Amino acid sequence: MENIFEVLKTQVSLEKTLNQRLDEFEARLEGSSKDLSLKDLSSDYINFKNFVYSTLTLLRQQINLLIVNVDAIESRHRKKFLLLGGVVENTNENVRELLASVITKNLGIKNCSSQSLQPKFNWKIISLDKVLEISCRY
Repeated sequence: MENIFEVLKTQVSLEKTLNQRLDEFEARLEGSSKDLSLKDLSSDYINFKNFVYSTLTLLRQQINLLIVNVDAIESRHRKKFLLLGGVVENTNENVRELLASVITKNLGIKNCSSQSLQPKFNWKIISLDKVLEISCRY
């Protein structure tokens, strides 16, 4: 939770700084004479653009950190769960047999059979465009 509050504080601070920089830039444009040089305007624009890009980069990094933390929290709650995704669905197939074959072939667990899975697993099948996502609890 500390990370979320840090991100919130950073976003509020960046918003204040961004608004301040915009106000300063507008005041400078309005208060200056008509003979602003192109060099001054371009340097102001480049500085502001660099500031905005650095701000967006910082926010992107913080969002990625939050994603990692949320995934870690979700992973703690997924203990004893096995999620198989991208399993192609065939008509009239036995899900227990399919699950046992995927576990045996891909995970290298040799003593896995459909009979051994029956009493230990509860599964939920989500079919999206004939691709199965199987969530198993053991």
